[in-house]
Amino acid sequence: MQKTTDGIYIAKVDQDKVSSMVEAISSSSTTQIKINDTPYQVKTSKEKIDLSEDVTKVIITVKNAAGNQVEYKLYIVKENSPAEDDASLKEVKANETQATLKDDGTYEVTVKATETQVNLEAIANQELAYVSVDGNTETRGSNTKQIDMSTETTKVITVTVKSISGKTKQYTIKIHRLSAITGKIITQAADQTKQTATIKVYNSQDTRDENDAEDPRKVIQEIQINPDGTYTLDLEPGEYDMVIKKTSYLEHRITNIVVKDGVIITINDINIYAGDLDENGEIEIEDLTSIIENYGIITDDNTVQKGKYDLNEDGVVNKLDRSILKANYGKTKTTEQWVDPNPSTTSNSTESTLSSEMQAKAVVESNKESEDTTEQSQVFVKPLKGQYTITSAYGIRIHPTTGEVKKHTGIDISGTHHAEVLSIAEGEVTYAGVQKGFGNSVEIKHVVNGETIYSFYAHLSRIDVQKGQKVKQGETIGLEGGDPQTDPNVGNSTGHHLHFELRKASGYGNDIDPTKYI
Repeated sequence: MQKTTDGIYIAKVDQDKVSSMVEAISSSSTTQIKINDTPYQVKTSKEKIDLSEDVTKVIITVKNAAGNQVEYKLYIVKENSPAEDDASLKEVKANETQATLKDDGTYEVTVKATETQVNLEAIANQELAYVSVDGNTETRGSNTKQIDMSTETTKVITVTVKSISGKTKQYTIKIHRLSAITGKIITQAADQTKQTATIKVYNSQDTRDENDAEDPRKVIQEIQINPDGTYTLDLEPGEYDMVIKKTSYLEHRITNIVVKDGVIITINDINIYAGDLDENGEIEIEDLTSIIENYGIITDDNTVQKGKYDLNEDGVVNKLDRSILKANYGKTKTTEQWVDPNPSTTSNSTESTLSSEMQAKAVVESNKESEDTTEQSQVFVKPLKGQYTITSAYGIRIHPTTGEVKKHTGIDISGTHHAEVLSIAEGEVTYAGVQKGFGNSVEIKHVVNGETIYSFYAHLSRIDVQKGQKVKQGETIGLEGGDPQTDPNVGNSTGHHLHFELRKASGYGNDIDPTKYI
């Protein structure tokens, strides 16, 4: 019998041996011993061990008079058996994810985008075999090493297994780290630590109907957001559409998100709006009527009927839910096309952000210079910093506070409260002050591509410019506002947003469709 340096005992027997008597003897007359599961015996213990396997493990437990126990391992190995030369792997795991053995003998495993440090564990088929991962010190039975994936999305690691007889075999382990889309969804739940919403991901090139009963568009991934609204979608490189859904809420859709190898795309916070009780993609007067008819406490008996009207999810349908719906009246479901602000960047350390529908297609396009003049062609940048949605379009609508059917002279943009409002182009401030209905407002005159045009920004919580001041494109001219509860001089507003107009001349009534320019 041989005792190895790692404290185990190895005994070799003939290959045709079918059983063996194992005896354990202690030097102390008060010590108790048991072999495997036999009852404890004083000082010495014997047991007949079945040797049906090529390698049989025997556990010997020694307990002293004080009750302290020490466990020893004895391995009985049949000489010249296949087990002696067994240098195979039983399994390979990366951060507890099991690798797959491919036909070519390679092990492949995929980890999440955020798992930049990977614990790679290789387990030998035979407990007595030695294992080494990526050249580290070999250990008996299994071995683990932390692999740094912070700068690579694919890494190849070598695992070496040495059998009982000393035969050595090497294995190739391929670790692949996914890319990801991350961000945060903000619902209108009263408790922002208990938010719920579903995110579905589709391939942008798959144009089938999502609701087709026979051949629907394939869902690539579907997750529930975390209670705090955060989410991570681990994906292979590709182009995806992301759809956020929640009962009684307007759908929010972001299309053509290009996920590059090794990139974690961070989408700016997305606000989703409650009140779409009929699930037709818009919040209408019928929704406001039906919520009043369903006032009351939500119970197990009525949750099917009333549950969808509890917009803030506080367990009761009341005026608070009606206020949410009223503030959202006129909003419709949103579809935005993602624009990569770093189209040439592929580094995994780069974080891309969502650009809204108003993202500029270019900033400046220069013509060839002559000795006398340099002509430039300028396009507009978006008027609100950060991600936002257009909640009310230009044109005829029902006014959200008066109920009148009248022309909406601009577009309403909903983003982060008190986000920076930006001048869409270089120009001169022609008005900065408080206007009836619009509250804090700014008008700017621009000359773009030889055409004079005015931009107008209303419901501001703060004005940062003065009449006559020259401003640059993208310069902050104030902060978004319009919240009647917190902002001064909000004008006629049901909640925070930016009212944005383009005008052919200075002053109200000269509005033009901004979508023709932006």
